[in-house]
Amino acid sequence: MPSVALLFELVLRGVAIGALAASAVGFVRGASTASVRIAGALFCVSVIGYVLNSSPTLRAALGVYGASATLLSLGGGAYFWLFIVTLFGDRRLTWELFVPAAVLTLVGFLGLATEPPLRNAVWILHNILELTLFAHALYVIYASWRGDLVEARRRLRVPFLGLVTFFVIVLSAFEIGESVGVYASWYSLAGAVALALFCLAGCVMFLEAREALFGASEPAAAIPTAQRIDPADRLTLEKLAEVMDKGAAWKDENLTI
Repeated sequence: MPSVALLFELVLRGVAIGALAASAVGFVRGASTASVRIAGALFCVSVIGYVLNSSPTLRAALGVYGASATLLSLGGGAYFWLFIVTLFGDRRLTWELFVPAAVLTLVGFLGLATEPPLRNAVWILHNILELTLFAHALYVIYASWRGDLVEARRRLRVPFLGLVTFFVIVLSAFEIGESVGVYASWYSLAGAVALALFCLAGCVMFLEAREALFGASEPAAAIPTAQRIDPADRLTLEKLAEVMDKGAAWKDENLTI
């Protein structure tokens, strides 16, 4: 019969998975661009993979399906970075943006395939790469702060920066500690507590601001084209409306006249 501590841990991991699933649905249904929808959903699914894969009990229960959770969790740091550069950096998804996820996943596979002491060195490299991506993601959040014209997203940056920074520090400390052989029996339960708290906080943070942050913009009112407007000027106005409304050029902080 499972111990009380194990049951409590499984409940916490279930809470984390539920919060992540709700966030993923929120991204898919509410995000205004395909890039944010895809990146947000990938990030949530990768963290779900980590929640499952980091528990020996759940990993054993998944059986052959555990490989999928492992695959997703190995590139989790890169999927977080991808989500940040699409949401806060207004980047459109390209194949090049998936390179960090591919590299991180490959290094993780090498870590699984090698034996100690080489395995420990590979996992430390994996953690360093994750920290590098986290650091750049935080830089993207901070660097584009003042030029952000989306008010809900501006307000979100301070709590999001604090939440992510603290989570990265805690997670990295546990993972690096395990890589060098430092492990305690309470690690798994503490990790479940941290995951549940952070995932719930992220779910509340994003879903509360979903309409303003991710919601599709209301269609702009038709631009009146009085008969006195020259046909050439009318064409220019139509092109300008296309770029500003559908292309969201107004989000570019470096936009010039």
